Amino acid sequence: MSFDKTVFEKELLGDTVSNLKYWETVSLDPGKGIFLTLGCDNLPLASGVRSTVLISRILWAYSTAYRLMGNPRYLELADIAFRDFRDHYVDRASGGVFEKLNADGTPLDTRKITYTQSYAVYGLAEYALASGSVEAANLATEISGYIDSRAYSEEYRCYLPAFDRQWNNLGGTVSIDVHMHLVESYTTLYKLTRSAALGERLKYIVRLLIDHYLRPNGALYQQLHTDMSETDDLSDRFGDDAECCWMIAEAAAALEDSSFASQVSPASIRLAQHILEDGIDRTYGGVYDRRNTDGSMNTEKMWWEESESVIAMMYAYRLTGNEQYAEAAWNIWKFIQSYIATDREWNWRVKADGTPIPAADPSDPLKCPYHNTRLTALVVPILRGMQAHTPNEVIES
Repeated sequence: MSFDKTVFEKELLGDTVSNLKYWETVSLDPGKGIFLTLGCDNLPLASGVRSTVLISRILWAYSTAYRLMGNPRYLELADIAFRDFRDHYVDRASGGVFEKLNADGTPLDTRKITYTQSYAVYGLAEYALASGSVEAANLATEISGYIDSRAYSEEYRCYLPAFDRQWNNLGGTVSIDVHMHLVESYTTLYKLTRSAALGERLKYIVRLLIDHYLRPNGALYQQLHTDMSETDDLSDRFGDDAECCWMIAEAAAALEDSSFASQVSPASIRLAQHILEDGIDRTYGGVYDRRNTDGSMNTEKMWWEESESVIAMMYAYRLTGNEQYAEAAWNIWKFIQSYIATDREWNWRVKADGTPIPAADPSDPLKCPYHNTRLTALVVPILRGMQAHTPNEVIES
């Protein structure tokens, strides 16, 4: 291979340390013991609105960084995030978590969005793994119970996207995000609890992704009707392909079921190969945002999609031993270093040639230290092992 895995690892770790320091400096309000929400311009929101997705991701990021690097400061910051989450974001009356809070910590948006509930489980479960907190483990299990009992539709046999505060269905199509991020969160919760019932639920969601969302060309449907039929949206977002690629592989690994892993691995490889063939920019490097329904390509590059694509390529390498995936991961990382990573935080998005694009909506609360921290947390162990696995093997995480 054309790169030194030791250099790759050192660069990833250095970037994550810098990123997490930025978030501690800019997002943490130590006097109040809360994390402020940053917009996609990497600055605190002027409104002070606080996002449940963001606090969940911050909780996850510092927890997983502590597990990877052992820096006690990361656990201290995870402790602060957990207390903030526990004391302000949980709906004690109706169950689950609120969508957003006002600056003073009172509920602003009380809807129950399944995507957000999933992130709450993800952050709490990772924190419980890092800290040994029984309280966090119990809260993660409690919220997953609401997801399964309120968000899952027996009629449609899938998870619905949105509910009011009392968990009354608000309708809408069923997005890939809902089910994909449930795989992400339930995999982590399963590692924590080893619940047989949760394991079966996790297998069901993975199969749903493979059987209904994965298209013949290796792309994913972004939206489906509740009966799992196509919508008019036939766009292909390469970042979602990348996330699904490694998330279903990680779920199969956690379940330690070689038969199930042998069913999942071909789907993971198919997703990775699709990105490699259709999503890579052969001129400037990096991965395109998406191919639109009309077949045209959106050549912009989003910070999180680049990050997840590196992970997907490394997982595909680990599954197959094919060095083209590892080379692709390295090349995407070089694009990130050159055009997306900064000395503050990563740029939200750039043009095909790497020119930064100003944030269209600086109030978007989804910027976070989670995708780039996860890049390091998942790729570094692969670099340290740097051995391939056959498709029939369970990957040890």
